[in-house]
Amino acid sequence: MSHPFYPTGTPRFNHVAMSLPADLLNQENRTDVCRFFHEVLGFEEMEVMTEDRHRLILSCVHWDQFIFLIAE
Repeated sequence: MSHPFYPTGTPRFNHVAMSLPADLLNQENRTDVCRFFHEVLGFEEMEVMTEDRHRLILSCVHWDQFIFLIAE
């Protein structure tokens, strides 16, 4: 079964890293960031890796493909 966001096949990448202001990684703003990435790209938060105001990791279809957001 194909992923609803990627009907032509699973995208292939290892990881992407980006830095954000720490305030965007607090609990309230992190919810908005997660909602955006989920609604637009189908990404899911890897909650066990989240560290408030420091780190947020979002997986793409599979755990080994992810976006790493870290406080600058």
